[in-house]
Order: sequence, then C-alpha cells, then structure tokens
Amino acid sequence: MKKLLYAIVTIIVIASVLMPVYGANGTAVTFSDVKSGQWFYNDVMTLTGKGIITGVTTPVNGVGKYDPQGTVTLGQFLAMSTRLVAEEYIKSVPNAEHWAVPNYRAAVESGLIQSSDFKGTKEALNAPISREDMAYILVNIAKANGEELEETYGITHNIKDFYKVESKKSDAVIKAYSNGLLVGDDKRNFNPQQSLTRAEVATVFCRVMNYTKRPEVTVKWPGTDDPGTGTTKKREPMVLRYDDPDRPLPIAGDTFIDKNGNKIVLTETGGVVGYGQGLDLYSGKKYPNGELLVDGDIGSEYHGDSTYMGDFYYVDKKTGEGHFRSDWLDIADYELKLAVKNKNPKDGQKVGYWTIYREKVQMWIWTGP
Repeated sequence: MKKLLYAIVTIIVIASVLMPVYGANGTAVTFSDVKSGQWFYNDVMTLTGKGIITGVTTPVNGVGKYDPQGTVTLGQFLAMSTRLVAEEYIKSVPNAEHWAVPNYRAAVESGLIQSSDFKGTKEALNAPISREDMAYILVNIAKANGEELEETYGITHNIKDFYKVESKKSDAVIKAYSNGLLVGDDKRNFNPQQSLTRAEVATVFCRVMNYTKRPEVTVKWPGTDDPGTGTTKKREPMVLRYDDPDRPLPIAGDTFIDKNGNKIVLTETGGVVGYGQGLDLYSGKKYPNGELLVDGDIGSEYHGDSTYMGDFYYVDKKTGEGHFRSDWLDIADYELKLAVKNKNPKDGQKVGYWTIYREKVQMWIWTGP
C-alpha cells in the first residue's frame, strides 16, 4: 500500500512540474527547464499558451527547452514582438539567411522598428539585444496595442546612468521606465547597453500586454530620503558661494553669490533649481579626490546625495547657466510642454529660454546644451 501511495505521489509531482499548456495550434507544450514554482513560470507559460513563445528546441512528445537563463537575441525579441502585435505582417521568406528574417521584416513593415536603426543581418539577429533597444520596441508594441504611454515627470532622477542612453532611445527609455515596463536595478542604474535573460523577457512582455501587473514607479526627487516616501531632507536655505568647493547641492530659497559678487535667491521652476537664472551653480564643487567639477565633467556624490552621480554637467555658452544633463532634459520637457500650447506659432517665436519655433521644419527646436 505504501509503495502504491508513493508511486501516486510521484506521478502527481511530475505532473505538476511538467503541466502542459496548449499553444496556438492546439498542441500541448511543456519545457523541461521551466518548472512550477520558479518566479518566471507563469509568465513563460502564459506566453506559450498564446503562441508567443515556442522554445529553443523542437518539442519531443510535447516537451521542449526554453533556456530561461540564456541571453535574448534581437531575432528572438523580434519574433516574440511580432507574434504579439504584428502577426499579420509575418510572411515566409524563401532562402532567408536567418530564421527570424520574416519577423524582422514584419517588425519593419508594422513600424515596430526602423531598418536604419536595426539591421536584419544574420550577425545582428544573433546578437544580444540591448535594454535601450528593448525599451524602444516595447513602447511601439504598447502603441500598436492601443496604448499611448505617458512620461512621468522627473523620472530621469531615478536613472543614475541615463547619460549612457543613446539619444535616439532616450524618450523610449523614459516611457518604458515611467510605465513599469523596463526599470532599473536596486542601484538606480538602467544599464542601457546590457541585455536580459529569456526568463526576464517573458516577464517584460507580459507587462507590456497587461497580462500581469506592472510595478509602480515613484520619482526620487533630489533631496528625498527614499523613492517611495518622497520625504524631504530638511535644511534651511543658506548662502552658497561659487568659490566654496564644499557647498551642498542648492535648494530653492538659497542665496547664491556668483563670481561677480551678485547675490541671487534661487527659485525652482519645472522641477529644476536655478532654471532661467543664468547661474553656474555647480562648477567648482569638489570631487572625493579633491579635483573640482568643470563643464563637461561627470557628477559625483555630494554630502551623501547621489542625485547627480554619473550625470554629465553642461554649461550653456550663451547664458552661462549650468545644469546636469538630467535637469537639462527636464527643462527641455518643461519648455516643450509650454510651447505646444501655442496653436499658431510664428517663425522665431521663443518659449522659455532655449526653445524656438522654426517655420521651415514646422517644429519647436531645442537650442540649449
């Protein structure tokens, strides 16, 4: 009796570990390396059931291999992307040099990618896809699925290595991060040039299609204790001198004494301290090694505040105003939102300090750093 009971329990355990789902063609599929209880199990099997995931091997008796810890390639990512939202564009390509060429072409034709930014060669399709490229495609998947992703104002304060993001992909990274599709690590790095595992990608695709709940993202503003609480570190406004290398990061209400002896009370507009006041607030601040920050340098940790850690510092040559790149991006976003409220702008019309309308291209142009 005990042997019979043991055999029954064993059968039940095996069945629960390799519980099949049915793919789009009605075929039962399980993966030998995806087992119930693993954190990615539900996401992988959800996508498998919808025919989005097929694994890396041909199933034998309904059992295949998924390779959850494998690095996802551009070809694999495009295959899953087009199966999600561009299936009607997938067409057979005779004698293609890579199995994912039909998916690549479908992605181009459907607008998920631009052929100028993503190559369809065998080498490119076999290469790992970067996180910034994933963000770009994910935003377009959401759009194809009827969702216009909104940007969370100030989200770049959460991304310490935002300066590493390719300029063409920066808007996509902001939107993907703002909406919890693809966020950073526990050190607030997005790691734009790194990739993801196939297990992680399954979770990302389930998020973009709203098959699973997306993580909530809260902006960590400068001077806050925690990204989730928004609790401000208290300090009273004080006098800051341009030639004091140990001065703290400025806050609204501080009085800044510039190199000409002028005393200016700092204000905050658009979430940026010193916006439009023509001040070089950060040059001359001391690095831990004693060197002083200058235009074009990378920010460090100041008095325990890592807000601008790894962020490039730029001084506008026309106005002499200086900000870290994340703040310049916030300023550009702030001015653009003001600019688009103008229904009939004229050539040369200016909004804020660095945004101007050009009739020739019918666009608002950013002229700052």
